[in-house]
Amino acid sequence: MSRPSRYSSIAFQVPKLPPEVVHEIFGDLSILKLLEIVCSYDVPYIENCICSHKDLGQLFNPDDLAETKTYFTVYHRLSCMSLDRATPNPALLDLNVDAVKFIREHLRKPSVAVLSSVKAAAMSELGRYAPYLELLRVYALGDIPDPRFWTTDSADEFKTLSDIITTAETKMFSIKIAQLRKMASLVQNNPGNLRIRECSSQAPIRNEQHVIDKLLHSTKELEHRRLLSGRHACQAIFSSPQLYLVPYDR
Repeated sequence: MSRPSRYSSIAFQVPKLPPEVVHEIFGDLSILKLLEIVCSYDVPYIENCICSHKDLGQLFNPDDLAETKTYFTVYHRLSCMSLDRATPNPALLDLNVDAVKFIREHLRKPSVAVLSSVKAAAMSELGRYAPYLELLRVYALGDIPDPRFWTTDSADEFKTLSDIITTAETKMFSIKIAQLRKMASLVQNNPGNLRIRECSSQAPIRNEQHVIDKLLHSTKELEHRRLLSGRHACQAIFSSPQLYLVPYDR
């Protein structure tokens, strides 16, 4: 999980403070903010202070916190791939309150409510890959079952599924980047011999460097592209089963 710089001072300064002071600080923070901190910075002292806090301790014991961390890390990593970053963690706005308010709103089982909320958000976010699973299975190193059979019974198994899906996605984009670079190299090393498939003219391309630059620029686009971003780069190149570059008919 990426480390939000806005929380770095908390993560590095809190271990220098006594627990009673940390409890005062954490009591004023939202549950959502605490989860971001604890998942971004692996600091056992912070986790101990959360579990020993008089209010937060009702939401998290060490086992609950460890399980919640796993689901939240998956959710947060995937939500950061979203196109709309205007509202961070939009599926967990119910956790954007302090522990006292949350407990008041969930009197019966507040700890279950936190874990259930994070589980549901993680499942929903991973479920956004559903339209792409058939494609990603080609690149996956493990089994990707039908979403109907996904479960949140085990945090570790859920994280493993998430890792398989996102690793397959990364591999797919890496292969596309390699293909783009290979195409640029082919144009550069075979001047006057290759044309773009949509161009039926047999006249040599006047500015082949433009084609080379476009292909190399596309590699930069794909380096940071993710399926969940909603933006699909290089569609003109990869949308057809036919080769993007073909030799002239001569």
